[in-house]
Amino acid sequence: MLNPLASGSWNYDAAAHLAQRASFGEPPAELEKWVNQGFDSTLEHLLHTPPPGATPPDWAYPTRDEDILPRIRIAETTPEDRAQLQRQLNERKAAQMVELVSWWTQRMYNTLSPLTEKMTLFWHGHFATSAEKVNSYALFGSPRDRARQASLGRTRLL
Repeated sequence: MLNPLASGSWNYDAAAHLAQRASFGEPPAELEKWVNQGFDSTLEHLLHTPPPGATPPDWAYPTRDEDILPRIRIAETTPEDRAQLQRQLNERKAAQMVELVSWWTQRMYNTLSPLTEKMTLFWHGHFATSAEKVNSYALFGSPRDRARQASLGRTRLL
């Protein structure tokens, strides 16, 4: 059973502890701001600040591989050319996944809604969405976007 924070116990250490639990940690200036605004206002901020919209990289949409996929699929492509095109496609996907992870990491780090992002990461891990199994950001990102929308609310939406 959790005990409520005792009156007068809201200080820098308590704010730092909350930052570790409800965000990815916060810089000292943000912790000072939390202490100064008080516990209730800090909780209000964590629970009710909506995450800003963030558009993934342009290539993260279904049309991203239009230049290679048709050439892999046509019957006239030789097995050697098909293997070379497949290697190019795999290298592109690997580079794009690195870029996507970087984009999401920056989003989590720079967010105004850290609890939402932390819970999105939790649900992402819980449902084990894997880029290895999904070849489209639209499919890979959809569960994460749904998790972000429902991260602090009703889990039935997930």
